[in-house]
Amino acid sequence: MITVLMATRNGAQTLPRMLERCCRLQHAPAGWRLVAIDNASTDETPAILRGYADRLPVTILEQPRPGKNRSLNTGLDYLARQPDGNELIVFTDDDTLPEADWLQAWQRCAAAHPDHDVFAGRITPAWDTYPPAWLTRLVPLAVTYAVNHARQREGPTPSSLVWGPNMAVRRTLFDAGHRFDEDVGPGPGNYRMGSETEFTGRMQRLGHGCWHCVAPSVGHIILPAQMDVAWLLNRAYRIGRGAAGQAASGAWVPFRQAREQLFCAPGQPMAESIQKQCEAALCRQCGDFDGWLRASMRVEFLRGYFAERRHGAERAGWHR
Repeated sequence: MITVLMATRNGAQTLPRMLERCCRLQHAPAGWRLVAIDNASTDETPAILRGYADRLPVTILEQPRPGKNRSLNTGLDYLARQPDGNELIVFTDDDTLPEADWLQAWQRCAAAHPDHDVFAGRITPAWDTYPPAWLTRLVPLAVTYAVNHARQREGPTPSSLVWGPNMAVRRTLFDAGHRFDEDVGPGPGNYRMGSETEFTGRMQRLGHGCWHCVAPSVGHIILPAQMDVAWLLNRAYRIGRGAAGQAASGAWVPFRQAREQLFCAPGQPMAESIQKQCEAALCRQCGDFDGWLRASMRVEFLRGYFAERRHGAERAGWHR
């Protein structure tokens, strides 16, 4: 059996579209079920989930404390009490659009690569409205929106390129007691990104191979609000926090494409931060929007990077 595990918090804007796609899935030969964890939603999310109970093989759980990884662990603890032969756990989000053969493709991929335990699937952008030209020209789409359709090929992959909208893990890893780090990932405030990559990096360091499968595919819904400059700057800050956390464990992979140098690990962070702040101010004064946005996103990335390094040092000092 395949279990699809999904945490949702205030997902009413996209959740119905995701669940409608699930209703059209071609069933995997071994069967499947959806375990959805409502993470303290204050909108119509609980009612939406209940509304699909007669159309989908869904179990609805609740996690009252905000935090995506905390919610995923709630689902994993539930599955640990279900000795039903489930072999593969597929993770997704409430803003994805799975293809009809999604589960069948996951089952084939896992069966074809028995020497791997962690799998990445294909993620394509599903723009709610057509993106402005400046966004596709300037913004590193892959990391910003967790899409990988332009880069990945079938084969072994770094753990840092296994992303939450479409990934799978063999149940044996969770049966061994492994869980997600509840201090990482979506939650209150300017959280540190990397909820799944922290876990996959930890598994890879323990010897569990990661494989990228091109066949299991989902669209990742990108809302108009996520194309706003303020949202992008906040996103860059959170990516910076995630990059610092992953760099500390040796898991961060600097990107080679020119635009994505915005999110590579800094060599001289303080000097570069001062330089980029000056560059952003000059570009703003000259009316150079392209230069201002790129410099400003780099500044926010570095701010997040610094913040996480300080946070990590404080945690280390507390533990000592």
